[in-house]
Order: sequence, then C-alpha cells, then structure tokens
Amino acid sequence: MRRTLAALVLLAAIPACQGPPPTLVPGPGSLPVAMDPQPPFYVPGNLPFFRDSLRRELERRNMRVVPPKDAVVIAQIDVGLPNYWRAVDVYAVRAGRRWCVGRILVDDMGMASLDVVADLAAEMLARWVSAPPHEDEHCSLQSDDRPVPGS
Repeated sequence: MRRTLAALVLLAAIPACQGPPPTLVPGPGSLPVAMDPQPPFYVPGNLPFFRDSLRRELERRNMRVVPPKDAVVIAQIDVGLPNYWRAVDVYAVRAGRRWCVGRILVDDMGMASLDVVADLAAEMLARWVSAPPHEDEHCSLQSDDRPVPGS
C-alpha cells in the first residue's frame, strides 16, 4: 500500500517538472526565418544535427524556415568561437542590421548539448522577435566580420 501511494505521488509530480511552454511568435501565420549556423571548425555530424534541431525548435515557436531571400529575420548562429569554442553567439538580422540576441555557454559540442542549444537559441529568437529591441540596444558579441545579408 505504501509503495503504491509513493508511486502515485511520484507519477503526479512528473508533469510539474516540465519547463514552461515555448514562446510563440505572434501573428496569424508563421514568421519566415532563415537559418545561418556557422561553426569555426568542422565536427563531423554535429552541424547537420544542429540544423535539424534548430529547424524543429523554430517551428515549435511559430517560425517557418525559408531561404534567406524570403525571410523577414535571418538567424545567424556562431556555433563555437575560434578562441572560445564553448560559446554559441545568436544574432538576428532584420532589414540589413545585425542585432545580438545572446550568448549560450556549453560544456561541450556534443549532440546532446547542441540539442539544448537549439532549444535555447530558438527561444531567444522568439522572444527577440516578439519584443524587438530599441535602437540603443544594438550590440556585438564578437567582431562583426560576418557579412550582413541585404547590406
């Protein structure tokens, strides 16, 4: 009887451990977004896996992945930096201007970590799109050596 009661209490607590629902981009249809993840070095298998995970997470948040020419926002994601491989920088490009969305720090670049990074990056982008920054919030996490599409 005690074991049954303990099992029921444990099963009842499991839904409470789930995180909050993802932020949905407002609008009647899905927002067209292009992806541009770039690694500083090639890790076999991980970048295609990351692209698939990021696409899935963006779609969960009402964003549709399209080619850059059809996108309202381009998500530029630097997966690891040349001198700091544990950092993942997330940028959004809109109307020819790059905005920093945030930085994610990871312990490794394994598939499990990149799956979590895709979820976090998509959530950061959804929040950024839902509440665009003011003009004075433009910043750069690293040198702006990547080209900005449309400029």
